[in-house]
Formats: sequence, structure tokens, C-alpha cells
Amino acid sequence: MSTKLKSYVEEFQFEDNNLVIYTIGCPMGIADGEKMFNKMKGQLTDPTVIVLVCNVVEWHTMLSRKRILELKDKYPDYKIFITGCINDIIGKKFEKLGTLVFKKDMWNIESYK
Repeated sequence: MSTKLKSYVEEFQFEDNNLVIYTIGCPMGIADGEKMFNKMKGQLTDPTVIVLVCNVVEWHTMLSRKRILELKDKYPDYKIFITGCINDIIGKKFEKLGTLVFKKDMWNIESYK
């Protein structure tokens, strides 16, 4: 199930049983989120939230941090993973909010276990 969320930044949430994929930012990130949801659905045993962040502009980075904190409150028993447009520099802004999965590993299911 996909839900279009209201915002002037593109945000989508894909959710099924114990998997939530949340995307923030550009249409490419949303397409990646849908593809990831279809690939990961039924593959992870632990309740998991995967957030695909966009860091094209500083506003997206700030919004991403805010949304991750909201998701942590909404899904307190879920593992939180952060992926998408992050690198070593940008990752430092997110490392205390969840487990970072860099772009080179974002399609590997083992990265989310």
C-alpha cells in the first residue's frame, strides 16, 4: 500500500506488515522507495523502517531529520535504517538517528538485518 503524503517536498510511505519504506525528496527517490519496498517486502524478519533521504538542498536534510524522529516515535519497536543520498559527510547528520546504509549497499537485503 502506498500513501501520498501532503507536503511541498515529495514524500511517500510504503507500508506492509513489519516493513515501512519512507521516502523524502525527489521523484527518483520515490521510484527507488517503491522498488525497494517491492524487493524487501516479506524478506525481513524484524520490524523495519527504511528511510530514503534526499540531500540535494539543506531543507531536505532538515526535513529528513525531523521525519526520522517522527518515525522513531511512531514505530518505537522498529529498527531504523537511513539510506538514499547520503555519504560520509552527510551521514554524520544522521548517524545517531539510525543505522546508515550507504548508496553502494542500499539494494543489498543483508544491509537491513
